[in-house]
Amino acid sequence: TDPESLQKALKQAIADGDAYLGAKQYAKAQQSYRAALNYDAGSEEAYYKLGLAFALGGDYAGAAAAFERVLALNPRNTSARQNLERARAKMATRPAGADSAFDKAEDAYIRGVGLMRSGDYVGALAAFDETLRYRQDHALCYVARGTAFVALRDPRRAVVEYNKALTFDPSLSAPYFGLAEAYRQAGDNPRAVQYYTHYVNSKGRDKDAATVDRANRWIAELSR
Repeated sequence: TDPESLQKALKQAIADGDAYLGAKQYAKAQQSYRAALNYDAGSEEAYYKLGLAFALGGDYAGAAAAFERVLALNPRNTSARQNLERARAKMATRPAGADSAFDKAEDAYIRGVGLMRSGDYVGALAAFDETLRYRQDHALCYVARGTAFVALRDPRRAVVEYNKALTFDPSLSAPYFGLAEAYRQAGDNPRAVQYYTHYVNSKGRDKDAATVDRANRWIAELSR
């Protein structure tokens, strides 16, 4: 089979998985993402979404294995690292048959992240709303909501969400970069530079080198 046909089949299998994931048919989503890996055994996207499908289906061991594979392919994938930590935590602490508010919040959050990765920002926001019904202090959820609003070109609402994230977890770095993106989108370049600089100088566990590089490029561009 030629490379172009394999790439087309890969994209279709992932799209099928995304549709099943959105419909909460997690077993079928897992099958589709596994099929995608038959076309490209090194697909970071397919492994990541397979991890989401396992997690949402309650198979945290399977989720952990998939996220570990993502990190083997790309150690800088902070979302995979965070989801791996969640999967391991659930494997260690979740009582048999438990279905707590915490579990429901995390399931909705993971579903929202998957929808956002597939470009469904409106659907992602609905999932994040569900997360916050169960856990109003979910800082990463507010970060994700801010990112969705930036994608939907609503910087005013994005700013509100990023500030909420910092209220609940001041140790995070990502909200600073998000605020910078929102202010840049709104045309407020001085504030954008201020928050890009905050991100570069921050010490959060979620800070990564690639985003620091992006922030520095925008600081240089907007300071001309």
